[in-house]
Amino acid sequence: PRREPFTLCRIKANRTYPKTKNVLYCVYMVGKGKEWNKMGQKATKRGSQVDFSTGDVRRGILDVAAPMLVAQVLNLLYNIVDRIYIGKIPGEGTLALAGLGLCFPIVTLVTAFANLFGVGGAPLCSIARGQKDEETAGRIMANAYFMLVVCGLVLTAMGLVFHRPVLYLFGASDETYRYAADYMTIYLLGTV
Repeated sequence: PRREPFTLCRIKANRTYPKTKNVLYCVYMVGKGKEWNKMGQKATKRGSQVDFSTGDVRRGILDVAAPMLVAQVLNLLYNIVDRIYIGKIPGEGTLALAGLGLCFPIVTLVTAFANLFGVGGAPLCSIARGQKDEETAGRIMANAYFMLVVCGLVLTAMGLVFHRPVLYLFGASDETYRYAADYMTIYLLGTV
């Protein structure tokens, strides 16, 4: 059977480029056993997946890890900027920052439950997809998503009902409670 031709974009050092298209250098190839992607791995129709069985493993790990690293850095920056702005509130910054600190264990708990279903469901889905069982993979992701939504609703409801005793348990005073309660309410409503 004849292979489908495809266009593969790659910059090759010290080579002539057949055509320039949208500032990318593209090579048109028909299955001759030399179909390579930008990582030096055999090209597949699913270009967004990284195949660790061929090519440079370090490059593959970097390609997979870079988006996760960026997401973690953005999350960290969100928390840092949040604290900078709250700390600069004239006259009330110190108390507001203390109230925000009281909420941190609850924020960590909510994040832990979110990771429970994400970290648990993703490998199971990957295993099912690797076995070419798309139906099971879809069910796993649907169940993980459903459990995440249910858990978010339950944690939000419990947090809104019990936030006063929980915040006082974590050391809130009468001065810091109102800041912690406001921040906690906004955070929990955003959890759903």
